[in-house]
Amino acid sequence: MITSINALFERINRTLSLERGFTAVAAHELRTPLAGLRAQAQIAATASSPEELAQSLAMVMSGVDRASHLLDQLLDLARMESAASEAERHRKSVDVTHMFETVLADLGALVHKRQLRIESEFREPRIVAMELGMLLLLRNLLGNAFRYTPDGGRVVISTQREGSEIALTIDDSGPGIPADSRERVFERFERLGARGGDGVGLGMSIVQSVVVAHHAIIRLLESPLGGLRVQVRFPASET
Repeated sequence: MITSINALFERINRTLSLERGFTAVAAHELRTPLAGLRAQAQIAATASSPEELAQSLAMVMSGVDRASHLLDQLLDLARMESAASEAERHRKSVDVTHMFETVLADLGALVHKRQLRIESEFREPRIVAMELGMLLLLRNLLGNAFRYTPDGGRVVISTQREGSEIALTIDDSGPGIPADSRERVFERFERLGARGGDGVGLGMSIVQSVVVAHHAIIRLLESPLGGLRVQVRFPASET
């Protein structure tokens, strides 16, 4: 009994340590865009020309968008992790086609801007999952594919049953991720040295929390399109 109690306290201490570390990193990540906003606001306040003012205000708006995206991602991660303990109770047959259309509508402006070719083939149109989890998973995986695929590139999403599993696969024609760096993308705030853009390095952490909650498996592979293949294998259900 003493051994079990000690193990419990060890798990609690480890969890608290991880949460403290996450809070500290999150606070640092929030300070960075806020500091940038203040600097650009100061430049705008003392701008010597309409062009300098317009440029500074554009940077302020960009900084606000980045900070807002970071907050949204933090909230999504917190929501998914808090819901994970009740994942079994909230699982039901989810229409993946409808979820995909919802995400595509949300990210349509980015797809249009980049002139991407989007293809879908849902041989298994339904997966037993949490609606919130499936939405967050698709939003982050497709968002990454759309952002990192070059203009005019191609993104393909598909589902199919493979034995006792249903595989959801997203392929893109982007630059891909080197094999020795793929595990790092699941670390919080890890962007593999990327600069610019609106990514904050939390999307794949959110995806991983969804995968864990559903007892699924995620694999990062080379895509036949030349970029990255992300495959999530869900346990199939006959109900």
